[in-house]
Amino acid sequence: MKYLDIKRIRREHHISQKELAERVGCTQSQLSLVENMKRYAPDELVKKIAEELSIADIDKYTTETPRKVIVHEKGGKLPPLDGILSTDDLTNNATVTSLINIIARCHEIIQTQEKEIARLNKLVGEKYQDLAKQVYDLKEKS
Repeated sequence: MKYLDIKRIRREHHISQKELAERVGCTQSQLSLVENMKRYAPDELVKKIAEELSIADIDKYTTETPRKVIVHEKGGKLPPLDGILSTDDLTNNATVTSLINIIARCHEIIQTQEKEIARLNKLVGEKYQDLAKQVYDLKEKS
């Protein structure tokens, strides 16, 4: 999913958020959500911005990762978590519950993989011992 960097577009075209919103037919709050990368820019909005500001290559204003920074309770900034979480996300119980479920599932998968690796190591060890015994028996017979 690509995000449209509207803030960059506005700065390069010396236009306010309010003015751009009026020109493309949306509210300033809608534009703000997209600009702050809390919402994806609908294709229709992207086309209107490109047309209104005569932007030929809108792709130069897109990014794969949103610019979200998590603010710590004491006011310090934490690095983005791969651009997927905002402060609002962390105060949303459904989001936190989903994250806990994802972490629990990842933990289960890791435990299953560790058990499988241990089983395979044991199997390889047993096969190695069998092979070593066969080689020893062959040497004894010769």
